[in-house]
Amino acid sequence: MPISNTSVVTTADFTSQEGFVSVYANKIINSKLYVRGRITV
Repeated sequence: MPISNTSVVTTADFTSQEGFVSVYANKIINSKLYVRGRITV
């Protein structure tokens, strides 16, 4: 199970935050939420 992390972000009040994510149990619950298309100019 791959785990990724984001870089540490320090906010204006000097608190630091870092995020972790995993793709375990990845399932689309509402398929109408995502749209596929092409943008042409």
